[in-house]
Amino acid sequence: MKFDFYDKEVLEIGCGHGGISTLMAICGAKKVVGIDINKENLRYAEVFSNYQAKRLGANVICTEFLEMSAYDMKFESDAFDLVLADNVFEHFMDPQTVLKESHRVLKPNGVLVVPIFSSIYSKYALHLKVGLKLPWSNLFFSEKTIVQALYRLAQKDNYLFEAYPGLKNKPDKVRDVRKYGDLNDITYSKFKKMASEVGFEIVLFKTISSQGTKIPAAIIRRLPFIRNSIFADIFSIGARAILIKK
Repeated sequence: MKFDFYDKEVLEIGCGHGGISTLMAICGAKKVVGIDINKENLRYAEVFSNYQAKRLGANVICTEFLEMSAYDMKFESDAFDLVLADNVFEHFMDPQTVLKESHRVLKPNGVLVVPIFSSIYSKYALHLKVGLKLPWSNLFFSEKTIVQALYRLAQKDNYLFEAYPGLKNKPDKVRDVRKYGDLNDITYSKFKKMASEVGFEIVLFKTISSQGTKIPAAIIRRLPFIRNSIFADIFSIGARAILIKK
């Protein structure tokens, strides 16, 4: 996925360990700010960025890592040329607010880049690849049944209780097994509707298929009457998007 960040002021939402932010700074971004709510990830990001600066013989790499919620960004309006949100939109319990905040902090004609996010109906939507690897499990079983199955697996492999901290409480919802309870019910049509409502122009939106879904996904993309249906979500592992602030 190509996007121009050279000499741009960039914000990365959900920067994690800071790899992407640091790479963009090394490769020509004017400045990159990464935000996350995980303090441990932010510590890793600082260490990684400083290590890369020393490795390259640079005094400093223009990165900054801040603990901050994407729902309430502490930046002035029109502050960034580009916002990057990779693999995070399915994890926001209020994705429309994140879109609104992204729109606010972008300069006019600024770009929001979403390299990938997954629909709740996509192949591995529940993010349970550790332990329960059944694709499309939520299309066949209730969430309560899925959590119960995961709990039984965890009784045999305690590592699953570490991977999914909320599992010990035997919740009814998959989102509640996760550390931050961060799994929403977003679909591709919901995302596009919300993006348009907050003032973005969608210049690119493309579903991503895996080896096992490439043929049906290719057929769906060629049929306008089902291209925007739930089948586009089902036969994908995610979608990518580029939005422009108008």
